Amino acid sequence: MLTTPSGVTVPFIPAPKDIENLSSNINGEVWLNQGGSTMLDVNTKTRRDDFRLVVMFDLFVEPTPESWCVETEFEELLCDFENAPLDMQPGIHFPPVRTRAKLDIQTAKVVYSDGTSQKITPTVWSPDTFIEETMKLEEVEKISLNSNGTFYLLYKGKPYIILPNFDVVVKNVPKQELSPEVAFNDKNIEQGLLYSFPTRPVTSNTRRSRTDIMEILLFKPFIEPAPESWCVEIDENEIFCDFENIPLSSLDS
Repeated sequence: MLTTPSGVTVPFIPAPKDIENLSSNINGEVWLNQGGSTMLDVNTKTRRDDFRLVVMFDLFVEPTPESWCVETEFEELLCDFENAPLDMQPGIHFPPVRTRAKLDIQTAKVVYSDGTSQKITPTVWSPDTFIEETMKLEEVEKISLNSNGTFYLLYKGKPYIILPNFDVVVKNVPKQELSPEVAFNDKNIEQGLLYSFPTRPVTSNTRRSRTDIMEILLFKPFIEPAPESWCVEIDENEIFCDFENIPLSSLDS
């Protein structure tokens, strides 16, 4: 949040440092949403391994490691990517898979061609729409977006944290009028949420026919009870959750 000398406050949402460079490194498209989420179409060497990510970018850009990049007389950086560590090669890097724990936020890292990097965390496409649809559920009193892509939820007077993950399902259905929708999984908050978002019509060509279909994104975020007094209401529209100081008792598997 930027506050001017006259007292006016302006909210800012982080974004990719270099969208064109990122698109080139993942060999796919980068989509920005005004709610702060970024969608990455990651194309690999084999179509079977292609995948979709919806993420929030960290505010900070990590500098290029001095040990393997040098600056030329023209103020350009030359980086020895052939001998750089694998997790510093341009592209997206995920940490080793580990057992999920309560309030455990998944993270990954985007590395640009100049060696700089940004941390990314999963979220849902169009957070504003997700909030609007979640507020339609019975006994949901409040929901707000955190800067790391998670959400604070007040349900039946109890605070929860909604934790998106990197698993985004892309489903194609016959073209029709569809709207975003949020529902509790099995009508039970402890089983998580189901969020569907129709993105765009797509034409599928086969040998026999040409079919118009609709692409839908499916999200299944986790929900965990928030530790008492861990999230503080700053005003009626903003809630701060201190993810840097999560109580140890809440991290048990």
